[in-house]
Amino acid sequence: MAKIEALAKELHQKCEVIEPRHEEVCLIAREAIALERLVKENKLRATAIETGSGLIRYTGVTPCEGIANLIDQGIVVTTEGDMNAAVSGLILRELTGKPIHFWEYLGFDKEKNGILGGREEGPAGFTMGKANTQSVNFEGILGALCHGMTP
Repeated sequence: MAKIEALAKELHQKCEVIEPRHEEVCLIAREAIALERLVKENKLRATAIETGSGLIRYTGVTPCEGIANLIDQGIVVTTEGDMNAAVSGLILRELTGKPIHFWEYLGFDKEKNGILGGREEGPAGFTMGKANTQSVNFEGILGALCHGMTP
């Protein structure tokens, strides 16, 4: 329990937690610890996680914080992607030496030098941008039994 509380506190320190309740953040921290343990015990360099009808359904929360932590540690993680995306991530990480993030480019703003992206293949790591969180209400979505938080 102390490890869960410590990770929840760390999350509050490294980013602005806007909406999720403390209990929700602790549940997310618990899942993040389990994901990290699974990756370390199995010496994984990449993983593909089915979140929607898989992990979320059984845990009650999105695994985004745990995935973001893994990405920051250099683990390639895909969510909406598959093993093809994970292998591509491993290749890109080897070429760049940096954590990677998959997403679809939806639009470009040449004046502000910005890119609108969405429908990610895995959340970004905390080191990849401004650290804040988004709370998502998944109630009413088939297979989703929870609220979720994504960095």
